[in-house]
Amino acid sequence: MTGKPGLSRRDFLGMADGSALATITAGAFALHAGRRENTGRTLTSRAVLPEPFQVPLPVPLVARPVATDGGADRYEIVQRAATAGILPGLRTAVWGYDGQFPARPSSGGPGGRCG
Repeated sequence: MTGKPGLSRRDFLGMADGSALATITAGAFALHAGRRENTGRTLTSRAVLPEPFQVPLPVPLVARPVATDGGADRYEIVQRAATAGILPGLRTAVWGYDGQFPARPSSGGPGGRCG
């Protein structure tokens, strides 16, 4: 302190940080009190869903490295909006790597190095 009565700036900011943390923590507990854990909400659809495991999983082509340096393969993959046929007869908007869903696997394999 500089000889003035009252709190220093450091003391005040320390107490303010503690109060903010206590408020946030109490709010988080209040939000979750009496609720089940839920990471999201269920989205409903008007689409007729197929029986489980009746539609084959699309197997994408393996990505090819654009360069190899020191034994490590280098891949360039861009995430962009695309559409995918997840349900039969419908197109679904997705974020896909190189516009593909599911994404292409790399050919690095076990023990392979990617950079």
